[in-house]
Amino acid sequence: MPAHTSVAHWPYELVGAGFGALGIGFVWLGYVRTRAVEDALDRGTFAPFGTAVPAALFGAGLLLGAATIALVLFA
Repeated sequence: MPAHTSVAHWPYELVGAGFGALGIGFVWLGYVRTRAVEDALDRGTFAPFGTAVPAALFGAGLLLGAATIALVLFA
């Protein structure tokens, strides 16, 4: 966005930071899940996949997606 516009920058920065945090969350989940599966394979068991963290990441993705659409359409 050009610096000379009168549009507020903070909504874009907030959504961008949210996407950065979401990306970190997915990387963290991938690391934790990989460790859990490897440990379960070593023990010869199954590593169940919980629902709380994936649901939170899914909800955050929906919220950020909706915010992006709103910014594009109404800003």
